[in-house]
Amino acid sequence: MQARLTLAAGLILVAIAVGAVLSQSPDRRIATNWHATPYFLAITTAGDGAGCQGGELLPAGASAMRLSLTSQVGPRVSVRALSDGRVLTRGAHAAGWTGYGVTVALHPVPRTASKVTVCFSIGHAVGAVGVLGAHAPPARSVISGANSIGGAIRIDYLQPGQRSWWSRATAVARRMGLGRAWAGTWVAGFVLALMASAVALMSRLVIREQVR
Repeated sequence: MQARLTLAAGLILVAIAVGAVLSQSPDRRIATNWHATPYFLAITTAGDGAGCQGGELLPAGASAMRLSLTSQVGPRVSVRALSDGRVLTRGAHAAGWTGYGVTVALHPVPRTASKVTVCFSIGHAVGAVGVLGAHAPPARSVISGANSIGGAIRIDYLQPGQRSWWSRATAVARRMGLGRAWAGTWVAGFVLALMASAVALMSRLVIREQVR
């Protein structure tokens, strides 16, 4: 009996956690400095690094900035947005991120600012950190120390969305079904059904073993 209660409590807690996450509103992009597909501009090895990029447009209300950095185990990343030497906003993301972008939370500015310089610093890295972007004029290129890396890093400006993940379920399921041998929205439902069947089978086996 205790095994059943423990299992039921665990499943209920998982369901509550999933529901809470899906009830949140994902950030939405309100501006970007690049519309082309980014590619590797530079790769830094383990160690500290920093760079500044001018000519940015900081939109009003932006609560986060996504920098196109890539790493298997990302280091701490700090960001400052400056105008005429004055800090408009700043933020930091702790180490441990992974993938092809790191999102740094910011204090939103009340008005859109142009000709902004974005400076970012990369903490001590376990492995290599790649910078993604594209070639740009010298005035818009990242300056690291006294040298330019020959291009601009891609930066996306974000703010909280108005719709929760629940309201996006159909669109997400449709995208999950693209590019498959058997394409369609039903693919997501089929995967969820398989996962639910696996959980049900595992629960049944656990209860059966406890009964013996």
